[in-house]
Amino acid sequence: MSKQELQQAQHRAERSERAFLALSAAFRIIQQARSVEDVYRVLGQEVVKLGYHTSVYNLNNDLSISLAYLTYTPKLISRAEKLTGLSAKDFHFQIKHGGIFDQVITLQRSILYEEDALTEFIADILPASVRPLTKRLIEILGLKRGILAPLVINNSISGLIAITGEDLSESDIPAVSAFAGAAAIALNNAKLYQDLIRDAERRDVLHRVSREIALKSRDLNELYRAIYHAAQQLMPADNFTIALHDEARGEFIGVYLIDEGKECPPVRASIQDGLSGYIIRTGATLRIGDVLIEDAPTPVHFGSDRESRAYLCVPLRSGEKIIGAMTVQSYQPNVYTQKDEVILEMLAGYAGSAIENARLFEAELRHAENLRAINDLGRALAETFDMDEIYDQVRQYIYVVLPEITGVMINLYDDEKQIITCAYCYTDDAVQDISSLPPIPIAPSGEGTQSKVIRSRQPLIINHFQEQLRKSRIHISVGQRSTINRSSMYVPMLTQGKVIGLIIVQSTIEGRFNKEDVELTWLIANTTAVAIENARLLRGTRRHLQELEALNIVSTALRAAQTVEEALPILLDQTLNALDCEAGEIALYDPASGGLRQVQARGWLCEVDVGIIKPGEGVYGAVFTSGQVYFIKEITRDPLMLPAAAGKIPPGWCGACAPIRSATEALGVLSISTRLPKQIPPEDMNLPFAP
Repeated sequence: MSKQELQQAQHRAERSERAFLALSAAFRIIQQARSVEDVYRVLGQEVVKLGYHTSVYNLNNDLSISLAYLTYTPKLISRAEKLTGLSAKDFHFQIKHGGIFDQVITLQRSILYEEDALTEFIADILPASVRPLTKRLIEILGLKRGILAPLVINNSISGLIAITGEDLSESDIPAVSAFAGAAAIALNNAKLYQDLIRDAERRDVLHRVSREIALKSRDLNELYRAIYHAAQQLMPADNFTIALHDEARGEFIGVYLIDEGKECPPVRASIQDGLSGYIIRTGATLRIGDVLIEDAPTPVHFGSDRESRAYLCVPLRSGEKIIGAMTVQSYQPNVYTQKDEVILEMLAGYAGSAIENARLFEAELRHAENLRAINDLGRALAETFDMDEIYDQVRQYIYVVLPEITGVMINLYDDEKQIITCAYCYTDDAVQDISSLPPIPIAPSGEGTQSKVIRSRQPLIINHFQEQLRKSRIHISVGQRSTINRSSMYVPMLTQGKVIGLIIVQSTIEGRFNKEDVELTWLIANTTAVAIENARLLRGTRRHLQELEALNIVSTALRAAQTVEEALPILLDQTLNALDCEAGEIALYDPASGGLRQVQARGWLCEVDVGIIKPGEGVYGAVFTSGQVYFIKEITRDPLMLPAAAGKIPPGWCGACAPIRSATEALGVLSISTRLPKQIPPEDMNLPFAP
């Protein structure tokens, strides 16, 4: 060895010894740090004092590597970020097989990379799209050569440290390796210390939240917020959900959803879907480090379109029963640990019982409020005898006690005629026109949904209404056909031991109705039945008085008449006045022509004279022959309308025709008419029409 070479070797040895001593001194300073951030800061300061730069990398559970710390100035880092389009804070990469990082990890020893290997070193950690910028990046950071050393604790690598400097050589590897070992110990100690502090803080949070939950156990929204705030303090929670199981519908509802601190509207989903559905079905905790790598149930979407990377989901229990699921999510991968699992399960233990108690309390309050509403309905119905007002009041109160419904129908049952008639229908946010709905004959035993309810006198829930609809023999649609009802409830109206009709409630939600809904609606139905019967009795009494009054008026007027010709206009005018109708006609039988002819007319019927009508011909002939009253819902559409009258009768009128009789024989017919939608009640035609 020449004298010059000897001097160079001696110089390198002296420099390595100084570096070793400086790094040893730095080790003592690093050991005093109490947080990982402090370790990084002190480590960086000491390395920079030696004229070097350092970068620290963490080895993740998925064997990827993420950048944890750099000593370069913010200005240089900003230039590098601008060049590559990458963020130093979030920078991570996969280990290249056979590359420098792979060699250091596999061999667990430090490696010196010279300037000619520097390009490969940097290229290994860059995405393929940025690798053409490797040399420019090296120039910006002023990189020459460096030593990459493993951070080893108990024969396990937790990360790596790279120290770069122009005069580093093979002789510096022992000092850098020793420094890396010291840094690994310092980082591990800091993590252990932070874990102890964090565990103590978590225990304190759990203790405080258990008391807070107990104080807010009667208000679900406040309770959900308290649970969320506790989860926030315990672990990362970019997203947070509380989902509760709806057993009746086979669904869960996300009752409390948070995305980056903002509350989102509740969502419903099948129990077969989403993270919450999986947890409720299995009862098992689920921890996903990175959804891009691990298989996981597809979550039900809420909030922004940004995709969470890590999930931790635990069941909510009340006793042995699973009532829902609680989930924390992070936009960063691999943030949740086994310890986080235990902590979240403990929080869920407090939350599950508190949520169930609050739900029971709210259910009791809601039931009491509903009973008060039904009591109010009873008082309101006692103050009216108007059928339309009764029906509308009933509908309004049903909408109060039964949320999420789309329609209410009230049908009346005539036991004598064995028919079901629609009296009221509310759907699509409006009272519907039911004038064209025909009466439905009661079906044979065991057939027809409404008929079953009337015969059994028991309510019926159909939670799969569309399926039932396909099996129905008769179906009448009211309102917009775009509204698809998926569940229905049929409740009979009973009074004095008899069924007078039924209330039908519908919803677009599958499985909407339950036993509690039936009990509430049955109370409303029976209250309604009493109101309807009272209104009928009053209307019957009033009608009877009106009939007597009308009969008295007609009789008095007729007694004053001297001839039939004088009596007929009096009979027609008094009848129209008594029954509040605008048009009418009297046709008498003419033996000479053998048919009925018009003798008196009022309103539009003055313009409609079809000549002689034979017995049995048209409405007049049928009434004259049968002696029965005939009711016409819409005159222009009536099947008995005479062809001769076509085009002469205005649309939009209903009517009724009754026989005129003497003591011994039929004399003719009296016809009255009024504008739709008004109809002529059957009881209005009970007057004895005889001149």
